[in-house]
Amino acid sequence: MKRERLVPLTEWARMQGISESLARKWIREGRVEAVRLGHYWYIPEEIDGPERGRQVYTLFTHAGGAGKTSLARDLGFELASRG
Repeated sequence: MKRERLVPLTEWARMQGISESLARKWIREGRVEAVRLGHYWYIPEEIDGPERGRQVYTLFTHAGGAGKTSLARDLGFELASRG
């Protein structure tokens, strides 16, 4: 079965051997399909694997650790990459 994974733009550009600015230009020109989540761009990529069912995630922050902004960004990326 095919399913979709979201690849961060910086990672996708590195895999393609192009600069991030060129990748952003291609997105503006419509040459590359991309999804924007917050301030970050992701490139959808089809991968082989079974469809995933619902999963429960438990999250926590360490005292004095990451702030709300970085936690929200990291959580958004992780959930988006898992579909």
